[in-house]
Amino acid sequence: MLIAELKLNDINFNSTSQTFTVKASNLSGRLDASYHVPIVDAITAHLKQHAAEVTTIGDKRISKAIILPGRFKRIYVDEGFGVPFFGGRSIGELDPSDKKYLSFAQHDKKIKDELTIHENMILVTRSGSIGNIVLVPKHWNNWAVTDDILRLIPIKSDIAGYIYIWLQTDFANKILKSFSYGAVIQHIEKEQLESMLIPILKNQSAQNKINALALEANAKRYEAYCLEQKALKIMNEIIYSTRTD
Repeated sequence: MLIAELKLNDINFNSTSQTFTVKASNLSGRLDASYHVPIVDAITAHLKQHAAEVTTIGDKRISKAIILPGRFKRIYVDEGFGVPFFGGRSIGELDPSDKKYLSFAQHDKKIKDELTIHENMILVTRSGSIGNIVLVPKHWNNWAVTDDILRLIPIKSDIAGYIYIWLQTDFANKILKSFSYGAVIQHIEKEQLESMLIPILKNQSAQNKINALALEANAKRYEAYCLEQKALKIMNEIIYSTRTD
């Protein structure tokens, strides 16, 4: 629906040259060629032509805040003594496989102020693999994730799903990755995510429907998790009873 509303398929990724020039006045303090790839200019021009408005993720009508925690030495504890904590490699999993438990006693303030995630917050990987996007499901509420993930807090739920869907597109991904820097391991900063473009659709009812579908799908992820946990419990009870018999 989003691609159709913005006619994004009309953009030909192969139509722009791999060799290009940039005016000194347009360098924006960046000398790396990847920041100035012509396809990003083509996407930007297309969005401005077909959207009602093109603004940025940092616009106060779009997001409350973007949080990037500072690095810290982690102290892990046994389950029941800390908050569930996981890394960027498993943010696409329903139940993160690398989940550990971060000491609440040792990291109380940092967990509360920077690390905790909430339902419908948007997570963006910002180091190594850039631009993996996840809409936080209900069962991750009050969990914590690594400091290598940006936390985007939408201004309200009636735009959270739409932001998520836009960031999931190949077009948004190309813009986001153009911000990356680093010779070996690529990074982006929260200021760069704040300047990431987002189009507002001319058809507001379509935008609302996209948002609603995304939130509904996220709610289904929670339902799937609950059913999976129920199935695992039944299976474990059967295995246990078989062993005792």
